[in-house]
Amino acid sequence: MLARVNDPANVEAFEDLGVRAVSSVLATAQTIDNYVERPALADWMGDLGDHGDVQEIEVTSDALVGESISEVGPELPGSVIVALVTRDGETRVPSADLVLEQGDRITLIGDRDEVRDAMAFCHPS
Repeated sequence: MLARVNDPANVEAFEDLGVRAVSSVLATAQTIDNYVERPALADWMGDLGDHGDVQEIEVTSDALVGESISEVGPELPGSVIVALVTRDGETRVPSADLVLEQGDRITLIGDRDEVRDAMAFCHPS
């Protein structure tokens, strides 16, 4: 469950109840900070719907389990990269030698259609 919280002081109370909370005030401040500190990324994220995509997906493909990021990269469609790996509740930017495990959650970034193709490759139905 996800909720928008008007008062940032209430975020913790919502999360204590198991509700993921987004503070409008904090989200606005973070957006402004991104435009100041990371303008290229902020612009890209703003245009994301036009050509790019960012998706998080669970690794279930036997072709990926036991493979390192450097081995997986060439198997993904052209513009797609594995930007983040979440394992055991910890999210990090992966090194090239990180070996993927069953159940890892990976964040894919790239062109929209290629990200969709990569999702099917990483998590076949």
